[in-house]
Amino acid sequence: MQNLDKIKQAEIAVYDSGVGGISFLPTACSLLPAERFVYYGDLANAPYGDRSQAFIINRAREIVAFFRQRGVKALVIACNTATSAAAATLRAENPDLPIFGMEPAVHLAVKRGEKKIIMLATELTANGEKLRRLLSAEAGAAEIVTIACPGLMELIETNLVKGETAAIKEYLQAKLLPQVTDGCAVVLGCTHYIFLRGLLPRLFPGLRLYDGNFGTAQNLRHRLAQAGLLCPEEGQAMVGEIPCFGLPPEKFAAYLKLASSLEY
Repeated sequence: MQNLDKIKQAEIAVYDSGVGGISFLPTACSLLPAERFVYYGDLANAPYGDRSQAFIINRAREIVAFFRQRGVKALVIACNTATSAAAATLRAENPDLPIFGMEPAVHLAVKRGEKKIIMLATELTANGEKLRRLLSAEAGAAEIVTIACPGLMELIETNLVKGETAAIKEYLQAKLLPQVTDGCAVVLGCTHYIFLRGLLPRLFPGLRLYDGNFGTAQNLRHRLAQAGLLCPEEGQAMVGEIPCFGLPPEKFAAYLKLASSLEY
């Protein structure tokens, strides 16, 4: 019993190639207010979108080993690219550690009746077998257009939090103008792109946006509850106290503030 209580008090690890996974933290803290989180942004090896699958798997293994030394009770891969490339391998190699991936919210968009869906993704995610299976399952229900966005993650990592949006706006207009029509929706298939929730509606009024953050946080809460691993302590988790590795503290704090201001 004492060991189980100790596990319940353990941290939940959140991992991304850079700042994108920070967009998941406010949602996770809201749904799991008694939990403690720890974040790893692998900025030294970002971006993952143009890396090989073998490289991403090896990096993910090293980061899982780091988290296991900390004694975390669960891992969220808050990165669509790393989920596509490495989640299956990590689960097979760590059967005793609950591992949650991030999937593009295509099914949610279809479920809500969207008939034309634009999927924005990194090149690795866009060309991955995981996404092909996901889109195939929804193919009869909606027109789904996948747009690979090389370089967009880097613009978000370096420019957005400083308020430098001119290059991002130019990029998005070039990518989306040929595809956006009245009544279409956009699925943000990379956690970095979730930071565009404030910018995209200004460029394309009426555009409906979907991402996987809420669904992943719901699944995390449900699975931990099923396993009896939810932290029983009362009280709100303090997001400012989340330990961060791989990122400068000031960068983490700036993007966490931005993530907390996003409107859904």
